[in-house]
Order: sequence, then C-alpha cells, then structure tokens
Amino acid sequence: MKAYLSCEKTTEQVFDVQKWGTCIVINRLMRGKYVLRWHNLMFYLNSKTNLLEPIGFDLGSQFKNKVAWHIFPKNMESFYHSFYDSKKFVKALQLESLRLSKTRYMKAFLTSRADEIKRNIKSLHVERSNYNS
Repeated sequence: MKAYLSCEKTTEQVFDVQKWGTCIVINRLMRGKYVLRWHNLMFYLNSKTNLLEPIGFDLGSQFKNKVAWHIFPKNMESFYHSFYDSKKFVKALQLESLRLSKTRYMKAFLTSRADEIKRNIKSLHVERSNYNS
C-alpha cells in the first residue's frame, strides 16, 4: 500500500482491478459511496495473487447521486485517480457496469439467492423487529 501511495507501484501491481471495478459498480447501482471513502476502506490481501481486494461492509446509501459518478475519476476521491490510468481497470469498470446493470442479471442473481435473502431478513427482524424488507 505504501508503494502505491508513494507512486512506486502501479494500480495493477497492488490491487485486483477486476474486483475493485465490481465493487465500485455495485456501490453505484446501490447509490452508495460510503464504503468507497478512503477512511472507510477495508482490504483483503489475497495470498494467491498478492493483490489487495475491497471488502464491502456498509453500503451507506445516503449519497443520492443520479449520475454515473464512478465512470469519471474527477468525481472519485484522489485515492482512486490512478486507478483510471489503468486500462485494465477502466475496461473492468465498463464491463461490470454493463453486466450488473442488466435487469435480467439482477433478477437471476436475486432468484438464485432467494432463500439466503429470506434467512438474512429473518435475522434482521430478530435485531430490528420493525425492519421493512
């Protein structure tokens, strides 16, 4: 991480840009930026690839942007600016944006996880009985 922050290593040498692209697109589709703020980032060091992956943990969708903020580096915190210098990252971001924004994909995703979603909603009700799903 220090090598990345001091510009000694490139984005692709430090981060799994495919997984970061997916994380950013999911946050965009859910209208959340909270987890992407520098001080909220959590990382997983994959021992097989030796690359950092994002850990999504709290959507915080209070940010109501109706534009594709994730496509433009100027709309992201400075931590991400060099990500956009990586052609591999930009391509991953574009492909994930197309894939994850398709209604057909989301329907299949939710259908395949329906039982798990119901189980998790029941768990939420234990903690917050007034939670509306």
